[in-house]
Amino acid sequence: MDFSQSFTTGFSLAAGATGVNGTAFTSAVVSIPKQAHAGSITVTFTPAGGSASTVQFYFQVSHDKGATWTNYVDPVTGLEYIAVATNHAAIGSGVIAVTRWLDLRGFDSIQLASVVNNDATNALTAVNASIGFNIV
Repeated sequence: MDFSQSFTTGFSLAAGATGVNGTAFTSAVVSIPKQAHAGSITVTFTPAGGSASTVQFYFQVSHDKGATWTNYVDPVTGLEYIAVATNHAAIGSGVIAVTRWLDLRGFDSIQLASVVNNDATNALTAVNASIGFNIV
């Protein structure tokens, strides 16, 4: 069984800005199926220009159905975010999409916490993230 859900509807982010859940957007709280040990996160955005900078996507996870949240830290890289270059190859119409696997063992919920546009010159539109699970 495949399952996929978006965290937000696409939102815009000004040049050099940080968008935070509850202010710039409202993230869905996605329940992680008990059988899922990993999830594929796809982040998307459309940069206004082609400068070489990064966009960082931060996620929070919970082990008690959202009563408490902690920043997700990748157990392999030690990073707390998914970074994507603003001049990454577009998939069409200028949209950039990148998929990364997250190790979600021990967690029951996940949400998008914040997005940082490190490009001080160009804004972003259609910023979004979704998660998918393949349950056998």
